Amino acid sequence: MITFCRYGMKKVYWLFLLLLFVACAPSLQESAPQREIPVEIPREASPVVEDALPGDAVQVQAAAEGEELQAVIASMGEDPDAERFQSGRGALQDFLARYQESRWRLLCATLIRLIDERQEFLRRLQAYRQGIEGLEQAKEKALHESDYLKRDLRQLQERLQEETIKAQKEKEQLKRDLNLLKDLEIQRERREKSLR
Repeated sequence: MITFCRYGMKKVYWLFLLLLFVACAPSLQESAPQREIPVEIPREASPVVEDALPGDAVQVQAAAEGEELQAVIASMGEDPDAERFQSGRGALQDFLARYQESRWRLLCATLIRLIDERQEFLRRLQAYRQGIEGLEQAKEKALHESDYLKRDLRQLQERLQEETIKAQKEKEQLKRDLNLLKDLEIQRERREKSLR
């Protein structure tokens, strides 16, 4: 189960890195022109004000949003346990609040959700580890108690065996004494008969 947790953490880490790479992908595409895959964004979901800004201004704003998001993600660092990684969640929420109509909002929301899920996973993992430690301590205590009881049982069995041997010897001695008494009684009766 511990290896599952280790592999689960690795999967979450790699998924986060993949999303980070996807976030950086638009800047890579600008430097190396390739065939662009059209992304359809429903008009109701993201009403970008294209009428108010000329086409170049919209692209400039989208590029600025992308660069700011990349800066936020880069400032988080690669170590998920670092403090700045945790503070990056707030920066992502600020980004979402400032750019509610950004094409990056789904990525931001996904990153925030992944950070929250990671925190929940770590909390559950900690509780699970504490439960395992408690069970291991209970197991150790039970093993010590079992060993103690085994020692006591062994001592009692040895004592019982000694007492049984002692009782057997006493029984045999009593039989001999009884037989001796019978013999003495018979001899006494014979003497009495002979004296009469």
